[in-house]
Amino acid sequence: MKKLLSLIAAIVIYSGINAQSSTTTTITTSGLQKWRFGVKGTIGGSWLKSNKSTMSTGSAGFQYSGGLVIERNLSKTVAFVTGIDISSHSGGINFDTTNHILLKYNGNDLNILSRTYRFQSIDIPLSLKLKTNEIGYFTYWMQVGAMPSIMWKATASDNKYNDSSKGVLEISGNDATLNVRNDAYLFRGSIIAGLGVEYSLAGSTALLVGLHYVDGFTSTVSKNSSTLYSGTSPAEQAISSKYVMLTAGFLF
Repeated sequence: MKKLLSLIAAIVIYSGINAQSSTTTTITTSGLQKWRFGVKGTIGGSWLKSNKSTMSTGSAGFQYSGGLVIERNLSKTVAFVTGIDISSHSGGINFDTTNHILLKYNGNDLNILSRTYRFQSIDIPLSLKLKTNEIGYFTYWMQVGAMPSIMWKATASDNKYNDSSKGVLEISGNDATLNVRNDAYLFRGSIIAGLGVEYSLAGSTALLVGLHYVDGFTSTVSKNSSTLYSGTSPAEQAISSKYVMLTAGFLF
């Protein structure tokens, strides 16, 4: 994360110097296309992180989304970017076996070992996009900002548990997927940062390709679980979402 922020800072400084030293002074903002719209899709990897000692990051998951892009050009090299995405991501959490986190399952208390979460949300990126002047057909850019999300679906599956007489077992079939929407916060806040390029196709139409990193700074899952217990008390959670995604789309 520190390396990414350092790289972003370097690009911001370079973009500012480039904009000030540009010799194309004949270009005025009067001919600037103020609004641009587009479509995009993303695919990448995601993982979950907890700051609770009883939980640790488990298996990595997948992230994918699709949606609309709205850009408001503030100058030739700066734009405000927003839009709306329908997004899905997943990740695993491992539980410390010495603390006996319990899942109440068919009237039994199972000593849970791991769980895979899947979340679906509506994401609304709010960011600044700094661009170079067009070089050939290419415009290079960096983007940084915040991304509030509205969580509308959350499930948990692949629940492994420890049976004292049979060893490690796994819940299978239809019972393997649990609705844990009550465990997920309705709203989540994230930082989003990215780098990429636009390739001019014709007129104002451009191909958009980028790589983004999303770091949730608020918890995805609420503090007290509705399905997991420590003794007779709800298990404490503090699980945040993180993912890296490859973005591709078109701007018009």
